[in-house]
Amino acid sequence: LRNTTNTPKDIVYTLTPKSGTCTGAAFDLTVTVNPTPEIQNTTAVICSGDAFNVSPANAGATIVPANTTYTWAVIPNANVTGEANEAAAQTSISQTLTNNTNTVQTVTYTVTPKSGLAGNCVGATFQVVVTVNPKPSVNTAQSRVVCSNSTLTYSVTNGGGNIIPAGTRYTWTIQSDNSDISGQTDQPISQPNFTQTLKNKTIDPQTIVYSITPVSNNGVCIGAP
Repeated sequence: LRNTTNTPKDIVYTLTPKSGTCTGAAFDLTVTVNPTPEIQNTTAVICSGDAFNVSPANAGATIVPANTTYTWAVIPNANVTGEANEAAAQTSISQTLTNNTNTVQTVTYTVTPKSGLAGNCVGATFQVVVTVNPKPSVNTAQSRVVCSNSTLTYSVTNGGGNIIPAGTRYTWTIQSDNSDISGQTDQPISQPNFTQTLKNKTIDPQTIVYSITPVSNNGVCIGAP
C-alpha cells in the first residue's frame, strides 16, 4: 500500500474465514498506512561564504509528512570548504559553504528523509545540488602611485591570495579625503575597474584613501571592501 498524502490514512478490508466447507463470520481488518516522505531532487544557489537552506514542502509530487527530518552524506569538493556529512536528524538541509576559487563550484548532498510522529517511515534518498558562486576577496590593502593630472585605472588581479571572479566590478567611496587633491569622487554604480583623474594642488606628494567594494555574479555576490 502507498499513501499518496502526508497524513496517515486507513483502509478497511472485510475478511471472510473459511475452513473446508464451513464459512465463518466476516470480520474487518483496518490497516493504517503512515505516510513516507517522497521528495524530488532539488537545487540551491548561494554566494561563497553564505548558508543555503532547503526545507522541502508538501506539494504536487512531493510528500512531506509533519515533523520530517533529514540526514545526509556529501560528495566532497576540494575547492569548497564547509561541507560535511550529518548523521543527526535535522529539520532542514543547511550548511555554510565557502568557494576558495574564482570559478563556480557545486556540492552534491544525498539526503535521507524520515517522517515524524506518524510511523517514523524512512523515505528514498534524494539529492540537493548546491551551486556556490565565487565572491571577490582581496587579501591586503592595495596602493598605487600616479602623477598629478594623470588618469589611474586599476582592477585587482586574481591570484596571490586574491579571489577575483571573471566580470568582477567595483564601487567605491572616499574613505580618507585630502583637500590638497581634486578630481576625487565616490562611485555608487559598479564599474569594470577603478578609475579617477586626480590633481595634486601642492608641490608635495599627497595621499588619498578609497574604500573599494568588489562585486561579482552580476552584482549578487558582494566582497568585503
